[in-house]
Amino acid sequence: VKMKWLQLARRFSQGPGVPIAVPQPVRPEQVENSRLLKVALVGLPNVGKSTLLNRILQHKVSIVSPLPQTTRERTVGIYTSGKTQILFFDTPGVVSHEYGRRMRLARPLLVDARLSALEADIVATMVDGEQLHSYSHQPGAALNNLFPIDFDKMDAASAAELEQKKYILLVNKVDLLPPKKLSSFLCWIQESLGQGDGAKVSFSSVFPISALTGKHVPLLQSYLEEAAYPAPWVYPSNQRTDRPLPQLAQECVREQLFLNLRQELPYLLTQRIESVTENDDGSVTIRVTVFTKSNSQKLIVVGRKGEMILRITKGAEKELAMQVQRRVKLMLTVQEASRHMARTF
Repeated sequence: VKMKWLQLARRFSQGPGVPIAVPQPVRPEQVENSRLLKVALVGLPNVGKSTLLNRILQHKVSIVSPLPQTTRERTVGIYTSGKTQILFFDTPGVVSHEYGRRMRLARPLLVDARLSALEADIVATMVDGEQLHSYSHQPGAALNNLFPIDFDKMDAASAAELEQKKYILLVNKVDLLPPKKLSSFLCWIQESLGQGDGAKVSFSSVFPISALTGKHVPLLQSYLEEAAYPAPWVYPSNQRTDRPLPQLAQECVREQLFLNLRQELPYLLTQRIESVTENDDGSVTIRVTVFTKSNSQKLIVVGRKGEMILRITKGAEKELAMQVQRRVKLMLTVQEASRHMARTF
C-alpha cells in the first residue's frame, strides 16, 4: 500500500492534470564584457540556504519554513548586477538515504545537491553557526569534515571532478552567538583553514554571516562578483528565478502547508496544478489540487468549516501575488487520492 501511494504521489507531483501553456524562454541581453558565475548552495536541512538566496536577491524565490527539508527540488536564483550575473543553485538539504526513505523523499531530491555541485564553479557549503560552535570543541574537529556530500557514494569520475572544485564555507546564524563565543569561534575557524592533509575538500574562504539579518552578506556578494569570469549571461537581467508561474504557485501552496499544518503531515501531501487561466483584466486564476493519503488527513487540511484550507489558500495567494507582481486567484481542491473525494474553496 505504501509503495502504491508513493508511485501515485510522484505521478501527481510530476505535472499538471491538463495541458498548460508555458511561455517561451526570453533570450538574455547581449552585454559587452559580461561575466558569469555558478554557485551551488549545499548543506544539511534547515541551515538557511533558501533564506540566504532570498536575502541576496532581495526577492523571495525559495520557500522557507521552520521545518527541515522544505526545499524539495533545486531552485535557480538569478542575481544580476552591472555586467555580472550569478546563478545560485539552492538545493534540498543533504540527508542520508535512510532518512530520505523514512520521510518519503524522492530519489532525485537526494542527489540534487551532488549534481548542482558538479555543475557549479564554486560550491558554497553552509553550516549552522550554533551547531558548528559545539562541533569545534569535539576532539579531531576539522572544517574540512563539514562537506555533507559523501564522495564514496559517487562514481570515480564525478568524485574526481568534485575534488577539483573551489569550496567556500558559509557559517550562518552567527548573530545568535554571544560575542565571546563568536570571537573564540572565529579564531578556531582561522586556525583550522588549510588543516586536514589528504582531505578531499579544502575551503579557500570562510564567511561568518547571518542570512536572516544580512550581516556580512554584502562581503560574500562582493567576493562572488569578483570571482565571476567572462561569459555570456544565461538569463535576462530582469529574471530572478528559472521557475515558471505554475511551479511558483505549487511551491507557494507547499509553503503554506508547511507553515499551517502539523510537523509530519506536510511531508505526506502532494500538489498538482490543474489549470492556469489568464484573465482579461491582467490577473491570473490557478487551480491546484492537494492530495492526501487518507480521509482523516483530508479533514485536517480542510479544517473546521473549511477554515484551514481557506487560510492556506489566502496565504499562498498573497505570497504568489508578491512574487509575480500581479493579481492572483488561487482555487484549491483537497482530494483523497484513493477515493477521489474533493471539496473546493
